[in-house]
Amino acid sequence: MDINMRVENFVSMAMQAWVNFLSHFMVMNMYLTTLPLEPMNARFLEKEYDFIVVGGGSAGAVISARLSENPAVTVLLIEAGGNEPVTSTVPWFHAVLPGSDLDWKFRTVPQTDILLGYENQVSFWPRGKVIGGTSSINTMIYMRGNKLDFDAWAAQGNDGWAYEDVLPYFKKAEHQTDPILAADTYHHGTNGPLIVQTPRHRSPVMGAFLKAGKYLGYDIVDPNGSHVTGFSPFQMTINKGIRWSTARAYLKPASRRTNLHIFLYSHVHTVLFDEQKRAIGVEYGANGLRHIVYCRKEVILSAGTIGSAKILLLSGIGPKEDLEEIGIFPNIANLQVGKNLQDHMGAFGLSWTIRKKKSAYSLLPLFNPITLKEYTLKHTGPFGETVGVEGNAFLHSRYSNKSTDWPDLQLFFLSATPAIDGGGGFQKYFGATTEMIETFYHPIKFKEGYTIVPILLRPFSRGYMKLRSHHPYDMPIIQPNFLSDRRDFDVLLDGLKHAVEIGNSKPFKKFGISMHLGVLPKCPHLQPGSDAYWVCFLRHNANTEHHVAGTCKMGPVHDKSAVVDPELKVHGVMGLRVADGSIMPTVVSANTNAAIIMIGEKAADLIKGSWM
Repeated sequence: MDINMRVENFVSMAMQAWVNFLSHFMVMNMYLTTLPLEPMNARFLEKEYDFIVVGGGSAGAVISARLSENPAVTVLLIEAGGNEPVTSTVPWFHAVLPGSDLDWKFRTVPQTDILLGYENQVSFWPRGKVIGGTSSINTMIYMRGNKLDFDAWAAQGNDGWAYEDVLPYFKKAEHQTDPILAADTYHHGTNGPLIVQTPRHRSPVMGAFLKAGKYLGYDIVDPNGSHVTGFSPFQMTINKGIRWSTARAYLKPASRRTNLHIFLYSHVHTVLFDEQKRAIGVEYGANGLRHIVYCRKEVILSAGTIGSAKILLLSGIGPKEDLEEIGIFPNIANLQVGKNLQDHMGAFGLSWTIRKKKSAYSLLPLFNPITLKEYTLKHTGPFGETVGVEGNAFLHSRYSNKSTDWPDLQLFFLSATPAIDGGGGFQKYFGATTEMIETFYHPIKFKEGYTIVPILLRPFSRGYMKLRSHHPYDMPIIQPNFLSDRRDFDVLLDGLKHAVEIGNSKPFKKFGISMHLGVLPKCPHLQPGSDAYWVCFLRHNANTEHHVAGTCKMGPVHDKSAVVDPELKVHGVMGLRVADGSIMPTVVSANTNAAIIMIGEKAADLIKGSWM
């Protein structure tokens, strides 16, 4: 091992040790400002509730809080994870939470001719196993989706889900703190529990990104407003330096209601039905024991795109042949549960290094004790923000209809490279191979720079998930079929060309930029920048954006691929709804968390309309 390698390994180990120290330090010094929810003890649970909500994540927390607003009904929320730890509430830690104990740690099956730069060609799918769900471990980006996404849902027979129908629920949830955006009262709400803010700090290269948009003829837009094609800074679900998850926004204010019981560390196995196929309760595991709790009115599954589909399948709702093959009888409803799986893919690794120092995100301030003290006392500074996640652009590919304001590409702007810490964080987060880190990323290790990630917004490819066995604790089989439809590959390839044009544009020149075109391990002979190089670049670097959706598709009764109807009731049974990202007929053209919170808000009103 040469001296450079030894130095790199030492620096990487020192960074990891520092992250561990920070975690322990903040737990000790911030506990009193992040008091956890008070979970129920199993001895004090009722035998029966009006409503049982399974999953306390982005939608489930909303539904539980909204239903329990009526003191005449009782609500039980069952969550597989525990309380949010202090590290979850500190925005900077979003970069290290996936892969932790707060993550379900789902993995796809190996892909073919794609994910060449990742271990075993497998994609890591972090999902939050904690109160607040994925809203407690994600990057906190607040973006709703395009209004034409929702109009398309309605056009498929989902009455009540057009943009004008769902906009009031986005506004009901939102507490917009940016005064310029808040002034647009048609599109934004200011009285909701979900606090949304524009980041307080902006790096010089982020300023150049916005200038590049103008230079190339685009507008600076509100991506949740009337016109979305263009460039913008991200907005975040952060409140004065603290992550504002749905646990914090919805459940903490509701947690002392006597009619809302929250039961943590409890893994729901199945939904129970009577002879008329009405949901009457759930079976769950807690403390190594099997338990049953009953409901008088409804069970609502909000366990996520993977979790809700898995519970339905274990309960006998799903493709009959698949379930019989693993010994699940009887088949309660022969529905296409687990099909229609969709995800956004992004092409990572397109980075530029800069010579002008202090122009991009830097890890150095994190090692300054003053920075740590600043956050613990004031919740300001680098720990109160994301790790360089700053800018967004919605653009049309060459294959998109430019006469509509419905772009098919999203570009993330990061004021850092995946190798800013030597590549260890990226390797842990996404599963990049050591070969990829030491070959492709090696020349830019520890260097300041920026990255532009093109993202496919409306994939044609469809995957599926199914059970590995009838055991509730076995991981499911997840086959996303990434880029299996050639149209997806072509759109993402065109996105790379947009990203190169932006990253090389005039506003960035003053930083002394150099575009990184690294050696691709599986095709080292290709000329960097050639058409063949970019094709191989995609096959190495493309991976999930963690926006999985669609496995319990919403659709009318005549839609044979649908699992739930437009009121989110599961077809063929009674007393059971699904409300989370799994019901999306097509994934929204943006980050999914805000849309899932909207689904929770609308679901709560649908349920109230049926019973209250």
